[in-house]
Amino acid sequence: MDAFKGKSSFSTWLFRIALNVCLQFKSKHIKSQSRLIKLDSISVENFGSDELTEAKESDEKLILLRTCIKSLNESDKALITLYLEELAYKEISEILGLTENNVAVKIRRVKLKLFNCLNEVI
Repeated sequence: MDAFKGKSSFSTWLFRIALNVCLQFKSKHIKSQSRLIKLDSISVENFGSDELTEAKESDEKLILLRTCIKSLNESDKALITLYLEELAYKEISEILGLTENNVAVKIRRVKLKLFNCLNEVI
């Protein structure tokens, strides 16, 4: 808390810390180990047959999207994660230390990468 200088909102400052901790953890602990991330599964007990089919299709699409996101470099993963969390470009720029214009350009490029990745898989 002593390091918080009030130049940004507290939530932005905290989000940046969390992101840095996650990236440091990954680089230290996961580089040496080959781990698979378990994806959340949808409980199918409460679905009818139509809903079950729709749930399976959306779950498959989600798995494909997650696979494509995992193929991105670390900075692109962080950027698209913040975007998917529905943070404003201004907040993303403060967290990642980029300008808002740079965030917009990078998001557009990452979306294109994901689109191409999904088209290759499908």
